[in-house]
Amino acid sequence: MSIEPIKMVLAEEDGKKNYYMIVHGLRRQIRSGHGLACYKSYTPPEQITPEELVKYKRGADMPLVLEERPKKSLPMRDWVLRNCKGKGLEFGAGYAPGRVPLGTEVRYVDRYNNEEMAAHSSAARVGSKPPSQAAVGIDIIDSFHRMEKINPNSQDFIYAAHVIEHVPDPIGAILEAIKRLKLGGQLVLVVPHRDRTFDRNRPVTSIGHLLRDHLYPSDAFEHCVDRLAYVLTPGAALVDVVKQAKKDTEAMLDMHHHTFTHTSFEPIVKYVTEVTGISHSEIDSGEDQDGIEFYVTFVK
Repeated sequence: MSIEPIKMVLAEEDGKKNYYMIVHGLRRQIRSGHGLACYKSYTPPEQITPEELVKYKRGADMPLVLEERPKKSLPMRDWVLRNCKGKGLEFGAGYAPGRVPLGTEVRYVDRYNNEEMAAHSSAARVGSKPPSQAAVGIDIIDSFHRMEKINPNSQDFIYAAHVIEHVPDPIGAILEAIKRLKLGGQLVLVVPHRDRTFDRNRPVTSIGHLLRDHLYPSDAFEHCVDRLAYVLTPGAALVDVVKQAKKDTEAMLDMHHHTFTHTSFEPIVKYVTEVTGISHSEIDSGEDQDGIEFYVTFVK
């Protein structure tokens, strides 16, 4: 079966008719209420079998068709991605890839390969509900804070949701991402708000701490101590916290190194803007949303 850049298909799965857009070899489902009529007007659907459908790699669902800023967190992600175009990258997509606009071409980047991601996700999900869909296929093995395999000035957009808090040096990661953008390219971050997550009892990471991590990199020992003392084992003896933090530091755990609020992120944006001379930056607090996050956009 030839792979066409963009077309609509209809496949009957488990007795239900599901519509998909086939975009650059990815199957992108059109969920109920996401503007099916609008997408149907773009191209009439072609009926295919489920066996034919799975020959296309899983991509993100199609975004909602939005005319104004929404009041819920998941549609809000569609809103902050609405101006992305061309070719770009998503880091850490996992089981919930960003719903980039029709016509964009996205490659998925992660520090884990597909097998490692499945194992890591299973370990993190003990006792919780399994995901309703498979994870996206990984195109590039790389980390958000290094981007060693991504050429400078090569991307129209870079998107990362709930990734920046896992990075030992967030300022460095943002600067590296901006280097990879073409002129006019966008870096879009979705960031968990400290006050709305399990990190609520941890101190907000100060701009001084972040600059020290950027200018004088060291290990993640302090981050491990905060995670243990305020989240995992509050009230534990300090000597026990130190012992475990040493083990966690040596293991380089995938964890929240830092905590942010939308106001604590403002000095980061200011510093990055001054260093890079980017043309535009924006923080949406998400305070009127039903979720746990806020949204940051940089335009090169």
